[in-house]
Amino acid sequence: MYKIILLVFLVVSHMTLVAAQDKDTDNDKRFEIFGGYSFMTIDDHRSNNPIDHVGSLNGFEVAVTGFITKRFGITGDFSAGFAGGTEAVTGGSLRFSSSNFSFYAGPHYRFTNSSRVTPFVHALAGASNNRFNYDFTPTTGGLAHVSQSSTDFGMALGGGLDVRVYKRISVRLFQIDYNPVFSPANPQLGANTSVRFDNVRFSSGIVF
Repeated sequence: MYKIILLVFLVVSHMTLVAAQDKDTDNDKRFEIFGGYSFMTIDDHRSNNPIDHVGSLNGFEVAVTGFITKRFGITGDFSAGFAGGTEAVTGGSLRFSSSNFSFYAGPHYRFTNSSRVTPFVHALAGASNNRFNYDFTPTTGGLAHVSQSSTDFGMALGGGLDVRVYKRISVRLFQIDYNPVFSPANPQLGANTSVRFDNVRFSSGIVF
């Protein structure tokens, strides 16, 4: 974890130095808004736990970036993902639902050029809230309900590609983020030691 934080610090420092040399009188401070579909794959290291049934989440992502210079800006990012279903298990059936809400912020750098294509990278960090609910219905009758929620430190390290289709409108063809979430020991969620979830988030949508 410390190595990742150090890496982010170095990236931010480098971007800040580049931004200081990137003043552009023809480009005042401006904002960029992204909204679109988000798909997250879950890398779950825990076993014998209801959240093992959650392998992916479908949802949406919204991000706002304020540019300090032509290329360097600060992004605020919110995403939500959801999953659910019913499975037959030993002794009965299991109905489960899971949701993730992430709030991240950090530096954003875009590689502007004369073409319509603009690659970008960002290094975001913040809070990741995960909620789990499941109902176990035994074949002998009755119902067992469990609901848990955990808010942990998370990051979104990645980038993507925007293609301008109109003067102020672009299509984000793809955005890929390595999305580690660091969860402390929580016996109620089946973890007796701290765990790092190596998730990956894919997004696509419209940029204004």
